[in-house]
Amino acid sequence: MRELLFVALGGAFGSLSRYGITLGVGRVMGTGWPWGTLLANVLGCLAAGFFVQMTMSTDLVSKDVKIGIAVGFLGALTTFSTFGHETFRLAMDGSWGPAA
Repeated sequence: MRELLFVALGGAFGSLSRYGITLGVGRVMGTGWPWGTLLANVLGCLAAGFFVQMTMSTDLVSKDVKIGIAVGFLGALTTFSTFGHETFRLAMDGSWGPAA
């Protein structure tokens, strides 16, 4: 039950972070192409690789915290469903080049 709480908490912060990145990047780069989602996915994947490598062979970070960060936070930050939805939206708007 404790692991579920850590995943839920991490997921809440991860999804809020993804949303914030999307809004911030949208203000700077525009909303014609999902740059914010791309940035969130790239940063999240890099962070996941770094985090897993750094915590793989140590007990300094508890299992609950590892799961909360890796599965909850980074899983929500790098969600593929947002990327799929935005690609579908571009295609439905007739923006086939950016969708590809």
